[in-house]
Amino acid sequence: MARSTVSQPRPVSNRHRNLLAMLIAFATAAVFYFNFDPTPAGGEFGGKVDLDRVTADIALPTDGAANGADNGKGAGSRGALSSRAALLFQLMLLERGIEKLDKLADHTATFYKRERVDGRIGEPQVMQIKVRHKPFSVYMTWLTGDKGRELLYVEGKHDGRMLVKLGGVKGRLVPTLKLDPNGSQAMAEARHPVTSAGMLNLAKKVADYRRNDLKSKAAVTCRLFEDQVLNERSTYCFVIEYPNAAASKVYRKSVIFVDKEWLVPVCVQNFGWPDTSDIAAAKLDKETLLEDYRFSSIHLDQKLADNHFDRYNDKYRLRR
Repeated sequence: MARSTVSQPRPVSNRHRNLLAMLIAFATAAVFYFNFDPTPAGGEFGGKVDLDRVTADIALPTDGAANGADNGKGAGSRGALSSRAALLFQLMLLERGIEKLDKLADHTATFYKRERVDGRIGEPQVMQIKVRHKPFSVYMTWLTGDKGRELLYVEGKHDGRMLVKLGGVKGRLVPTLKLDPNGSQAMAEARHPVTSAGMLNLAKKVADYRRNDLKSKAAVTCRLFEDQVLNERSTYCFVIEYPNAAASKVYRKSVIFVDKEWLVPVCVQNFGWPDTSDIAAAKLDKETLLEDYRFSSIHLDQKLADNHFDRYNDKYRLRR
């Protein structure tokens, strides 16, 4: 009987099957990466954020408009405050604002953050944020940078960890992370932990600095600029400067905008000490910026339901 001359197909080895599966998976991931925008997170914030307005540079008032003194003894302009009086006035505003805000259930806002970490200034980040005061809870979703990233922290839950869902293709491939808020991974791109987030915590922090300034024997100067407008809100602007690093180890200068109605800081910019003395005065603030925090589109006392701080909220991606 004649033997067939038609060759039989060779069986596919397990090794080749595994290689083929890997190539398919890589190709699928590449299609997602190049053809889809980062997935936006859910949440009821209302309205589209004008990123150009939120990230625009803030023009500081000129010295001629100051209602305060550089030398701590008063200025010649009508109604001028001494530096000490301006510090006391700011502290009084903040204490009243803290008292009011502490009685409210929560707040939501657009949050701008830019920080210098490990000597390097990062890119601006814009987030939408929900904060519940008791129990302290934070939900954030990123609008720039790692767009679509989500963060959730609820005091007393998740073993004290914060939940982080990365944005973009990484968020599709990597499961939700559980991180120690004070751990190295969580603090790799932040100067302060999530446990200090929100307007109330920022107001308390700034008030602590003003109390220390008032106790200091150093010649701390504070200038008050009245009737300043920031994000269409009427504010007071305070510029605090320290004479040397012995008076303030971290900060050389602070600029604080306090909302006139809510009496809480809506913008805080802190500047450090320069590494060298040859930086031009015009570039000094830019080269030494440490922290820039801003709140806009603020809504107070929304009485957010528990599901706003639940990882299984069907508008969030944290469940995966």
